[in-house]
Amino acid sequence: MLRFLHSPIFTFLVGFVLLCTAGYETWLTWEESVIGAHHGVLLYAFTHILKTVPELAEGAWRVDEAVNEMSPD
Repeated sequence: MLRFLHSPIFTFLVGFVLLCTAGYETWLTWEESVIGAHHGVLLYAFTHILKTVPELAEGAWRVDEAVNEMSPD
């Protein structure tokens, strides 16, 4: 029922939202030079995005391969 939770696109979007919000929080506290929870969330978001790159690249490669097979060249 909740198969979309295992989708690489959903994982990428969650990581991107976390990256944006933690990045904004880090930007606001940049001059204070204090390590906070937002730094850990920023690192987690970055790794969350990186783990989806191979899956998304493989999907793009398969789509490209299918389009090339269907073209009437």
